[in-house]
Amino acid sequence: MKQSILKIIKNHLSVIIGITVGMVAGYLYFRFMGCAGGTCIITSSPISSTLYGGVLGWLVGSVAGGGCFFCSGGSCKTNNNSEQ
Repeated sequence: MKQSILKIIKNHLSVIIGITVGMVAGYLYFRFMGCAGGTCIITSSPISSTLYGGVLGWLVGSVAGGGCFFCSGGSCKTNNNSEQ
């Protein structure tokens, strides 16, 4: 069990780092730049800005890691038509 968790963390480290950095950045954006009036949908709440940052971090981490978070061991099906 412990080895499988460590393997998941190792395989998806860039996504985990991306989500963590994105969530921290989202909260910091709310804290220092968010709107106080409540009219901004994303930045008016620390929860929404943190979640939005986490989603953006997930996307960046997935691109940087070269794969998707929900696929194990590079088993994602891609439409790679190298035969022309």
